[in-house]
Amino acid sequence: MYSDVFIRDFAELGKRVSDMLNNSSDSYVLRESMEMSESENNFFTFKMQREALLAISQYMLNENALKGWLSRYSLSVTLKSSYIGVIAAGNIPAVCFHDILSVLASGYKCEVKLSRRDSHLIPGIFSILADINTFWSDRVVFKERISSSTCALIAAGSDYTMKLIGSEFKNIPTLLRGTKSSVAVLSGDEDDKETDSLCDDIFLYFGMGCRSISRILVPENYKFERLIDSSKRYTSLSENRDFNASYRYQKALMTMTGERFIDAGFFILSEECDFPPPLAVVGYQYYKNENQIVEYLRSIEERIQIIEWSGREGCVDPGMSQKPSPDEYADGIDTLSFILRNAKNN
Repeated sequence: MYSDVFIRDFAELGKRVSDMLNNSSDSYVLRESMEMSESENNFFTFKMQREALLAISQYMLNENALKGWLSRYSLSVTLKSSYIGVIAAGNIPAVCFHDILSVLASGYKCEVKLSRRDSHLIPGIFSILADINTFWSDRVVFKERISSSTCALIAAGSDYTMKLIGSEFKNIPTLLRGTKSSVAVLSGDEDDKETDSLCDDIFLYFGMGCRSISRILVPENYKFERLIDSSKRYTSLSENRDFNASYRYQKALMTMTGERFIDAGFFILSEECDFPPPLAVVGYQYYKNENQIVEYLRSIEERIQIIEWSGREGCVDPGMSQKPSPDEYADGIDTLSFILRNAKNN
């Protein structure tokens, strides 16, 4: 069956990528892709790319996770010759991988328009897949423009870009994702390990992912010292000229306008910033009780990607926001069901 081949080959892809990143097998193709990405996008440091690829290989391409994911779909997946289009964002490394994975899981071919900010990593990954099984070599094609003959489209980017894409592709089914960010709810009793995990979820990918924690809800009288101390593991972010320029600009702006903020040395904690906040700014908000938490989350729910809240149903635990499994869909919309339901061509 097609699904069996899909699971076998993508699980093997996960193993190979993990081995390459851990230097236990030849990694020329992947290393070259990562080096080219870093040279063209100063946010795609080797460390950030490695973290993204490890998360994909260990959590998204885990064989048991793939089996569990596809077992939930009663529709029989068959091989198809037509294409689903994917227009990729470029905010974090390989951000469109799950969309391509979902298209291929559905049996369709995938036509991909890559972001200029991330044009090397995905082709490198899929060249490894084609080496595992040449069947996949023509199932993913990379184009400068999505063809009008595609039978459905998945796209991610800014709200403005999504409006333009929605207008251009109004005659086919579209799944469009605009700007979102994520929130963490803290009890104030977090230990060092939990705080370290929270900082990973804030600062990985320079905080530019939709699953990056950009606002924290904290109890009154919360002490920020532990969080700031833990964040020092990421002071190297200040070596990025754009990140550091934003930090300095936002600090100067808040100082001039009299806005309250906490200077954490390389980033700013702000009680008055927008959601999502600017680069190098993390928002915070105090709460008195759980009702205030729920009320606030409800007020911004259309802009929230995930909520990190330890032990809460439907929420993500600290340290897991950047490690989605294949059944965790962006915007809570089942990508695979969207494809199977809307794409009518064979």
